Amino acid sequence: MSAVTYELKASYAFIERNINIVKRYWAWEFVWLIYSITNSLSVAFIGPGVGAIGATNVDSRYLVLYLIIGTIVWRYLSVIFYWLADVIGMERWEGTIEYTLMAPITRMTHLVGHTAFAVVYSLAHTALRFFATYSPATYVLEGTRAALLDGVPTLALGQYIAPLLVMGAILVPLGLWSFRAAETYAKKTGKLKRNG
Repeated sequence: MSAVTYELKASYAFIERNINIVKRYWAWEFVWLIYSITNSLSVAFIGPGVGAIGATNVDSRYLVLYLIIGTIVWRYLSVIFYWLADVIGMERWEGTIEYTLMAPITRMTHLVGHTAFAVVYSLAHTALRFFATYSPATYVLEGTRAALLDGVPTLALGQYIAPLLVMGAILVPLGLWSFRAAETYAKKTGKLKRNG
């Protein structure tokens, strides 16, 4: 086996390990994905807000597109930086840092594996910004703006309140059930300890 092949296979081992970490902590991945979507939405909604103020002559659609592009690029880069910067902390958490640092590989191989995973992972996160239109934050922001900026009376905010009530009726019990199931599983399997 050539040295290059050996190094590529060793790099792939880090990709595979990170995939397994994501699978193990899938619930946290879901939480951070929702956080990312909400955070991106909050930036994107600056555009319609500036247009609604009317103090300046701004093309709101162009501004929204401008902000969304910036948010998507920043989200992409921040997820890459997160995986690269948090590798040591993750290794300490998993209890594998000693094995990794003593493995017969170069640091470049280690870095290539983590970077390749981070790029693909970040692309997946960025592609899922699409779901931001289904976020409760959309209705909260639009309803709040309508009430505070346009003076829409509370009783006329049904188009914003109704979807929130439906989402709450579905998502709150689902969230409680999911948490209870995860807690029960963690107690049964001993997953509440720090490592593993």
